[in-house]
Amino acid sequence: MRRKFAAEAGVLASLLSDVWQEKRTVFRLIHEVARTAGELAAFDPHLNAERVIGLVRDLTAEAHCDHLETGLDEVINAFADTIKFLDLDLAAIFQTDSIATIDLNRLSAWAAGWAASHVRFEEWARLVKADRKVRAAGPAWIASALVSGELDPKRAHVELETAFAEACWKKAIAADPELAALNGDRHGELVAQFVEIEERSRAAAVGSVRARHQAAIPSGALGEMRVIRGEIGRKRAHMPLRKLMKAAGGTIQKIKPVFLMSPVSVAQFLPPGSVDFDLLVIDEASELRPEEALGLVARCRRIVVVGAKKHLPPTSFFGRMIADNADSGDGEKTAIQHGESAAPITDLESILSLCEARGLESRMLRWHYTVAASVPDRSLQRGTVK
Repeated sequence: MRRKFAAEAGVLASLLSDVWQEKRTVFRLIHEVARTAGELAAFDPHLNAERVIGLVRDLTAEAHCDHLETGLDEVINAFADTIKFLDLDLAAIFQTDSIATIDLNRLSAWAAGWAASHVRFEEWARLVKADRKVRAAGPAWIASALVSGELDPKRAHVELETAFAEACWKKAIAADPELAALNGDRHGELVAQFVEIEERSRAAAVGSVRARHQAAIPSGALGEMRVIRGEIGRKRAHMPLRKLMKAAGGTIQKIKPVFLMSPVSVAQFLPPGSVDFDLLVIDEASELRPEEALGLVARCRRIVVVGAKKHLPPTSFFGRMIADNADSGDGEKTAIQHGESAAPITDLESILSLCEARGLESRMLRWHYTVAASVPDRSLQRGTVK
């Protein structure tokens, strides 16, 4: 070893200068210098070594180093407070879990971007809130894919619908394992056949109804048809509609068996006894007062009332004022008069509530055009739409 050092003494003396003291050389110091040089080279391959050596030899270098370390600590502490306040995810933003290992150049770029976009902080806060909701609701991979840019936000709804459909399918298979053996192609063929047969059946039913109606239309010019043909032939001074319905209501009903009218129109144009109907259908029954529907009910043999209890009732502000004034004088007498009997019609809000109060048979809709595409078959089989 001594011979090797002796052979390289000249080279070592030129490289290490005063540090080389032959046998008295402090090799630990040389090792630290070599490690420091390696770190500096890794930091910047084009680092000016002579300038670094000059700074080291400068007596004020240590003071500058202490100042830089103090400033760096202040920056790190301030940034730590910012991260805590904003609840930032270091791993997602800087790909590290330690503040001390963050690239200062990258941190400077991020800080400059934040300072320039301070007007978008509220938008960013809403985005963070939405991200948390998505992760809490699951699946979290969708939120992560949106953040990383792997998933296009415009296609996020497609991914959600696909995930939801897959979850529904797995749940259905768990409830009924036989569904797993379902042949999709064969099922599609059966559905197509059913649709075709159903369309033909509806077309046949429409043709049959039209044929029966056409055969029942009166002909000739006697009786009520004479009145109708006379009105058709007139150019002016037509008979009032109410009078015409009273004179030839039965024949008009045979020609046009379906009437679409409001309660007011019925009372105005259809005199009592002029026509009667096999079936009365009242839609949105929760919005029709009982007293307004009595004239309709009196003109039919059967009634179908369609409505929802949770819909808003008819406006009865002025009616309540009159009722309150009438009842305020003698409330005890009214209570005794009602006794244990059923609630009077005037106390019920709508024809729907009247039918329920009188115990008429009720059923939930099994099909409705606004929800038919989204109601599961099993809930329909139970006879209820949820």
